[in-house]
Amino acid sequence: LASRVVVVPNGVTDIGAQPADAVEPGTVVVVGRLSPRKGVDVALEAIGQLRADGRPVRLELCGTAYAGYEWFERELRARAARPDLAGAVHFAGYVSPSSAALRRAQVVVAPSLGESFGNAAVEGLLAGRPVVASDVQALAEVIDDGRTGLLVPPGDPSALARAIARLLDEPELAACLAEAGRADAVRRFSVA
Repeated sequence: LASRVVVVPNGVTDIGAQPADAVEPGTVVVVGRLSPRKGVDVALEAIGQLRADGRPVRLELCGTAYAGYEWFERELRARAARPDLAGAVHFAGYVSPSSAALRRAQVVVAPSLGESFGNAAVEGLLAGRPVVASDVQALAEVIDDGRTGLLVPPGDPSALARAIARLLDEPELAACLAEAGRADAVRRFSVA
């Protein structure tokens, strides 16, 4: 039976590689629901660490809370209002298509604690942006660590901060990962 089994991943609409000159330096983008499972709080802490190190980074969160998780959004907003992050986090709400946000991103982050596919990570790859994702389920299938993006342990803001810093400090690496990531995503996750 193995010779007759074919895995067909989800198809993701290709928004096209976004121009490099559209990047807003230091902009990190997360696209996804505001829920604990998506690890948005981990991204906030990572950005806090980077800012504590003197890096002028900002975080753009594209997504809303699931019904019943409004408490989590309130916690995120309270954390973002603390002095180390004040003015550095933008809650964009639901964004569709995500291309405008991905266009601004210097780095796309998918910090989920668990993921069944990772649509947002694929969208980041298709946009031609370097992606840092948690090393969980489907994200580990979407990202080939060190070749098409970077994987970090889930729930670890320090590891996430280090990976983001690496991409900010090594533009050649970021460009190589973005190029390889886009090519791989087109090949494996196109609608065709």
